[in-house]
Parts: sequence; structure tokens; C-alpha cells
Amino acid sequence: MKLLKKISIGSINSVRGGLKSITGRMLVMAVAGITGSYKEKTSETMGTSYAFNGEFRAVNQNGEECAGPVLFLPEPIQSLLKGQIDDLTKNGGINVEFGFRVYAVEDETALKGYYFEAESMMEARASTALEDLTKRINLELPSSRATDTGERAALLGHDQGEKATETKAETRTKPAGKSKK
Repeated sequence: MKLLKKISIGSINSVRGGLKSITGRMLVMAVAGITGSYKEKTSETMGTSYAFNGEFRAVNQNGEECAGPVLFLPEPIQSLLKGQIDDLTKNGGINVEFGFRVYAVEDETALKGYYFEAESMMEARASTALEDLTKRINLELPSSRATDTGERAALLGHDQGEKATETKAETRTKPAGKSKK
């Protein structure tokens, strides 16, 4: 697997200035990732693009896999992902998990002779690493409503017959020393 500074259709297919020889509908990239932020970039030649930040893996049209921390997608896919991030993160998620297959579709009327379309490989969903971790390990915290000694002992992992004891923290101070003049 190649590690790249940024993943884009051009970088994983080793092309500059666009894809060549697009006939019909061709798979050019499959990509999956976890992202929660993006930076908007604007240029006169490229217009608005979004640099998505996170963890990404992609496979090119030859089956070569790569990974990287930044992802660029073509329109309309970048706007779709940006919208999903905006929607899902404002409702309490920290990250968005997604997966797309990206196709170049031949079109003689398009500026480069093709346009891009995508198929979702999964429904994008909000995700927080902590939420996923606690689900995997089935984290349960002791109930603050445990009232009897046996219930508290069970929650603390003590034997039922063993009494749960509370420990009070003691505050100790240094004895006052004699000051030297």
C-alpha cells in the first residue's frame, strides 16, 4: 500500500491534467474514510474545492491501494460529502464514515470529455471514536443509585458476603517549621 500526502483521482492514478481515453463508464477510484472536517479552497482555474481531513483508503482502476490524511474529490461528490459532514456533525457526531465508488463517464459535451458520478458503498453515518469504543467493550458504569451494601459491593466487584467500605481521604499538612532570619 502506498502512503500519500493527499489522495485524489489524479494522484492515485498517476495522471496530471485529467484522465485519458475514457470510454463509456469507467471505475476510476473506490474510496472509504472517516472525516470530520474540511478546508475550502478557491482558485480561478479550479473553482471551489474541499480538502477533507481524516483517515482515507482508496483503490485505483488497477487495484493499487493507497492511504492518506487528506482527500480531494471531484464535483458533485465533494459537495455531497461536505453536506453529509455538515448535517451529521451538527447533530452530535464528531466524524463521518463513508465509502464511494467513483466513475468517469464519457460525455463529448463535457469540457474534458467526461464527467464524474459516484455510487455510495454504504450510508454515511455519524461516528465518534469514543462511542464506538464503548459499544465494542460494552462499557457500563456503576449506578449512582446503588443503595444497599450488597448492591454496592456487587458493582465494585466484591464478594456478596464482603462489606463494601468507604475510604475517607485525609488531608495532611506539613508541620510549621522554624523560620530562619
